[in-house]
Amino acid sequence: MTDASIITETEQRRMAAVRRYDILDTPPDGVFDRITALAARRFAPLDRCFAMSPPACR
Repeated sequence: MTDASIITETEQRRMAAVRRYDILDTPPDGVFDRITALAARRFAPLDRCFAMSPPACR
């Protein structure tokens, strides 16, 4: 488990927002998949990875 004292305030707020949206462990969503595919083609994030899960879930 991660020591809470080393997690920044910004990261704590981000993790709280993810929990508030209740989007972890949800079933696949075709609309979301299409939007992210469109964004990937438009902005070409070849070397980027966006993690929405808290560190404890990884």
